[in-house]
Amino acid sequence: MRVLVLCAEKGLVSGRLLITDSTHVKANAAKISKITVEVEQRTAEFFERLDAYEAVERERLGMPEITRKSPEPKATEQTRSITDSEAGWLNRPDKPEGFHYLSHQWVFHEFGPRARVKRSTPPPKTVQRFARLVQL
Repeated sequence: MRVLVLCAEKGLVSGRLLITDSTHVKANAAKISKITVEVEQRTAEFFERLDAYEAVERERLGMPEITRKSPEPKATEQTRSITDSEAGWLNRPDKPEGFHYLSHQWVFHEFGPRARVKRSTPPPKTVQRFARLVQL
């Protein structure tokens, strides 16, 4: 984070354009270590936050209020490794089958790539903190 602040102070990055990409990285987990578990998908909290934001924006724009029925939680099956809980099972066409990590990369871009943040999971708070620091 400190490197990004220094780059912003020198005018090397502005945070106005953020490029993102992701890839799968093979995990060191044996295929025979997989188990299938049932996971409950709960989307109600996400939709409540989304609806609250939408209500504020609709009021600001003078649009009528709408109501939405909350989605019911549903169960789904996931394949997990008993030796590496962070790895996910990849089983897509034209991709190698097995346990992998999902790696996300972000590049702050203005006049060309100047700074890169690499994390295994999305860093929304880091991006938000940086955006506040450079006062977009």
